Amino acid sequence: MTKSKPLSFRFPILLLLLLAPPLAFGEEQGAWEKAETHFLLHEYDAAIPLYLQALNEVSDDAERIEIFKRLGICYTLEHDKKNATAVFREILKRDPEAAYDPLYASPEVIVAFEVERARWQREREGTTEGEGAEAVEETPSIPSGIETGPPAAPSASVDLSSPSDLPPSGGGRSVPLGVRLLPFGIGHFAAGERGKGTFFLAGETLLFGTNIATYFARVSLRNGDGRYPEEDVGKAKALQTVQLATGVAAIVLVVWDVADGLSPPPLSSRRAAHFSRGVPVLSLGKDHIFLGWQTWRF
Repeated sequence: MTKSKPLSFRFPILLLLLLAPPLAFGEEQGAWEKAETHFLLHEYDAAIPLYLQALNEVSDDAERIEIFKRLGICYTLEHDKKNATAVFREILKRDPEAAYDPLYASPEVIVAFEVERARWQREREGTTEGEGAEAVEETPSIPSGIETGPPAAPSASVDLSSPSDLPPSGGGRSVPLGVRLLPFGIGHFAAGERGKGTFFLAGETLLFGTNIATYFARVSLRNGDGRYPEEDVGKAKALQTVQLATGVAAIVLVVWDVADGLSPPPLSSRRAAHFSRGVPVLSLGKDHIFLGWQTWRF
């Protein structure tokens, strides 16, 4: 008679089996999924041509707006004002009420978009025909590779921007994965996310500082033989409790810091159109190591 294995032993195996199919046997990633991976790693120069290609692979207008929004972020953070302006115009033409979510778009992007919205509205509400015609002439053209009409099937004749045509990364925005894994908000500062960087820097410094100070305060209460005096036993226990609590809180905050740096921005309309499942992904290659969260569509 064979004994059944305990549930605690089988659970990790079941979990791996649940996660393995999309990782090992899922369909090959399309241009959008590949672009999201580069976007997640803040490699905007590599994400741009893939997003341009993805515009020819989707038919839903809401999804196309999401891609245009991603392109707007990429162009803005790559300091390509002309193409960013053209993409913002395309978003406003399709959805005049569109706006960037401050949870994933940096203030720099939001300000640039709102400035362009105000300019676009002024041109639409121009008081004279001459002012309107002059404003239209100043409007930048849509970047090469973006189709404003109904999407067509991808073909070899589609003119897509190549990485060599794109501006080089600027301002340190394309942050390497190793930097994003650093604690104390270093990865967020490097990516230009000052608000998050300040929060994690202050929180982790305070918790680790309190933990270290509590440790030395507790050690200073000991006698030469390493024991605590009877009158200081209660104080030593209290300090030990504070030390343990701040240590655990500091570790949790560091994990949150790193996880936040690796988490992809939300895709509201895309999630509404497809059933998706997020899984942790670890990819090892000769020249790269990628650890992140991948969304798979079905």
